[in-house]
Amino acid sequence: MRRKLYRRKMYLWTFSFLLLFVGAIPAAAADFDFDTPGTLIGSFNSSLIDEASGLAVSRTNTNVMYTENDSGGGPKFYSINMDGDLLGIYQLDGASNIDWEDMAIGPGPSTGVNYVYIGDIGDNPADRDGTTRDHAAIYRTPEPTVTGAGNPPDPNTVGTTHISSSNWEKIVIQYPGGPTNAEAMMIDPVTGDLFLVMKGHTAGDPALQNRVYKATQAQLDAHANTGTVLTLTQVALVTARVNSVRTVGPTAADISEDGSMIIVKNLEEVFVWPRATGQSVDTVLSNDPDAPVYVPVAVGQTGVVGDGETVAFALDGSKFYTVVENGNFFGYFNKVSTDTTPPTAPSNVHAASTTSTTIDLAWNASTDTGGSGLDSYHIYKNGSFLHDVSASTTSYTVTGLSPSTSYSFYVVAEDGAGNTATSSTVNLSTSAVTKADNLDASIVYNGSSWETRFTAQDYNGSVQTATATGDYAQFNFNGASIKYVGRTCPSCGKVDVYIDGTLVGNDIDVYSATTQFQHLIYSNSSLTPGSHTIKIVVTGLKNANSGGKAIHFDYFEY
Repeated sequence: MRRKLYRRKMYLWTFSFLLLFVGAIPAAAADFDFDTPGTLIGSFNSSLIDEASGLAVSRTNTNVMYTENDSGGGPKFYSINMDGDLLGIYQLDGASNIDWEDMAIGPGPSTGVNYVYIGDIGDNPADRDGTTRDHAAIYRTPEPTVTGAGNPPDPNTVGTTHISSSNWEKIVIQYPGGPTNAEAMMIDPVTGDLFLVMKGHTAGDPALQNRVYKATQAQLDAHANTGTVLTLTQVALVTARVNSVRTVGPTAADISEDGSMIIVKNLEEVFVWPRATGQSVDTVLSNDPDAPVYVPVAVGQTGVVGDGETVAFALDGSKFYTVVENGNFFGYFNKVSTDTTPPTAPSNVHAASTTSTTIDLAWNASTDTGGSGLDSYHIYKNGSFLHDVSASTTSYTVTGLSPSTSYSFYVVAEDGAGNTATSSTVNLSTSAVTKADNLDASIVYNGSSWETRFTAQDYNGSVQTATATGDYAQFNFNGASIKYVGRTCPSCGKVDVYIDGTLVGNDIDVYSATTQFQHLIYSNSSLTPGSHTIKIVVTGLKNANSGGKAIHFDYFEY
């Protein structure tokens, strides 16, 4: 069992679970599961939250959740941090809490705004259809700005923020099968559509399955604050009780912030459906009523089953939270991968190009069928780890190599579950050092003072000399390094060096008391591999000891 210590003064209870094999668990494929038992965080530090029946993780505020009380709790919801400390109280002035049962965060009428949705949907007597009780309703209001999550206030000093009726909306709803009880609500973050999973049954419903009703965001917007009744549409039947000893249907639901997971919970069990990009919630649930992921989550004080009526995914989908209604003990269950299938090995590892100091490594992409998705590639040189690149990349430039040298390489593909596959090892070599001497036809000389001087001590027996300010020699090359070699001498002046138009060597002094042949004047080995231009320019400057302003260029090495 994983445990986490918190600063709050409370008893550390552990999550227990109850799993009685009285039915078959659905055997559908999924690449993740959730650890059991869960990790207890503690209890809320305010007695104002005494019957939590809804939970939602903020999309706008960091480390903030919202909760609400069941019927009789007034039209209020609360913000808490992830330790259960009360941060804020929010009252919808003019609203009513007949039986608030669940809440969610999702899009709404204003683009880019996250809304708190509150489901006034409970109806244990199943008479809430305008006869003895009002229709069910959905309230929504923009998420408030919440502060103090990291430094919570004294809960007794937290005041109430009043939200006027002009800043919240009410949508009156009814079910097509007549009055029934619902406690599980979720908002699709992708479409903004609303989904309710019935707790109660309608005549003819399968014993362990519950109806799923839907209203599109367009329907919600069209009925908001109009008083007209929005009749929901049935889109699926889901199995929402398998091994629970209680004949109780769903009490909570949620959809992860990225839309990739759908969760439905009864008092003791959680059911999770993976959702692929582009799939609708309707399709996922109607195609697979039996959830691929089953988690026993009966919680409470040691050995005692609690009434868990809430569930909400963490913002990053790494866990889900739940709260015990009586006592408000709450905690989380971590998501873990069950994918054991490695990706295919990278193939055709080769050198797309080489220089004397670089190798452009490339390979064919791996594929992953285990469900976790390809995560990254790890590159090894001579058996030692070199670098990581993302799964979307199939190349990497290896720098800092030696000329005319052979190296071994292999590439490891890793998926999101940590499964790996390794390519074959290949041996690749850098090219030899290339020199372009002063007589190379690709070197451009500009200015009238350039002349060729022939001396046996120079590379290939010659050197180019210039004395006029502004005269320059320019050379285009491909690689990641460059060297400028020439003479230093008693009559030499100063030279500027430009790489790709940028001054990188300013007033380099090439004076020396005696002439030095094939002398390294400038070098750069940290260029981005590829095409570059080097230009050397006569500055017309010299130091006080020099008898002239000449520069002598022998060769470029790259």
